[in-house]
Amino acid sequence: MLENLARLNTSLVARAKSHLSLLSSNTPNLQAYFSSPYRIILILLFSILYLPHVFVVVRDFNFVIAYEVDPGSIIEAILSQFEYFYNMNEAYHSSQYGWTYFVINFFLLLPIYILTELNIIKDDFYLFVSIRLIFFMIGLSTLLAFFEVAKRTLRNDFVSFIASLLFIASPALSRFFYFLHPETTGLLFLFIGILCLLRYDDGGANDYRWYTFGLISLVLSALSKQVFLFTALPVLFLFLWFYCYHRKIPILNFLISKQFFKALLVSIAISILIFFIVNPFAFIQWKKFLANQNLLYSIVVSSSLTQVEAIRKWIGIVQTMPIVYISIILAPFTLLGAFILRTDKKAEKMLYIVNIIGAILYIIIISVTSRYIIYDGYYAPIYPFFILNLMAISLYIVRSLNLNLLKLLFIISLIYFWFLVGLSEFSTSIPIGFARLMYKESLVFKTYDYIKNEIPNG
Repeated sequence: MLENLARLNTSLVARAKSHLSLLSSNTPNLQAYFSSPYRIILILLFSILYLPHVFVVVRDFNFVIAYEVDPGSIIEAILSQFEYFYNMNEAYHSSQYGWTYFVINFFLLLPIYILTELNIIKDDFYLFVSIRLIFFMIGLSTLLAFFEVAKRTLRNDFVSFIASLLFIASPALSRFFYFLHPETTGLLFLFIGILCLLRYDDGGANDYRWYTFGLISLVLSALSKQVFLFTALPVLFLFLWFYCYHRKIPILNFLISKQFFKALLVSIAISILIFFIVNPFAFIQWKKFLANQNLLYSIVVSSSLTQVEAIRKWIGIVQTMPIVYISIILAPFTLLGAFILRTDKKAEKMLYIVNIIGAILYIIIISVTSRYIIYDGYYAPIYPFFILNLMAISLYIVRSLNLNLLKLLFIISLIYFWFLVGLSEFSTSIPIGFARLMYKESLVFKTYDYIKNEIPNG
């Protein structure tokens, strides 16, 4: 028995080393990575726009809650993990969603929290700034990951750079670069999962380690917020499709095979393990956890609005997002073309088909189920894929045109269109962000300051 345990331990260690060696062998040199001018520009622009927010609304915790309810509640949930030793069921936001985001903060903030408890650091300012700095770094990492996904799928660095600028500019997304919420964490791990998928495809779907890393990333994405389950499923389907495509196996035949059943069981086991590591009290206090999830669902679907009224409001929001509604309008024609036109690039065609169908289904699911709060932020998890979709269509048309004059006219039209879209997006998102930086001019701050300084306690 001891020999068997020793062999099992050796096998697990060997597999772990194999997976880690795969990551290290594909890690680019730091100098080479930052040699791209596009990355440098994106980092600088993102820092100029969002780094100042790290030092805003960090002094008075009571005012943090008064000024921004969700971020204040999230900071409270982060701190509660230290008080209740990693139990996310004890605070409102951590009991609802954002578990991946909370676990990242728990481990990164642990040294600062210990120093605060030992009175070595005596001002909570450093703790609050650290929370916002972690959030800023997650946002920056998400942007760079999106740029890599765009490069790999669009195969054009400049167009990928433009797509990344639109990613920063979008009012639906930009608020989550300074407004504490787990959306950017979910997007980060979703993009990492897609990069693993593309690596898996590059290797002819032979290196299962990329599937393992991809699965872990997608689980972490879904554990950031429940809606990311709807963005993770199309990626998991593509892992399955690439496996069958490279082996020339019909998908239906593979789905009824023992091999698929074994892979499914292992995938479920890995997912449950990751879930347990991230949020163990979801299993230890499972009744409380399920009650919190049921409460969240009942809040999301409840509203004084009828189903038809809510859908109309969602349609109105879609109409304010040109990249989304143009993609939806073009979808029947582009999908028909993708199915009819013969091409030797079947993998790229499937990526497009799954992307646009998955994106539209996400819009439909959110529009039908969410009635409590209706705003464009709920479309943030899928918005980057609409950007990639419209960019891919534009590139395909440009590359397909043979007449130089026609191609030139189309390119000029595209430049004009994307310029107007970017200008419109930035002209909306930048003033909103700037208003937050000028929070001391807000009525909320002036009222809070008056109450604090002029009205005696008790």
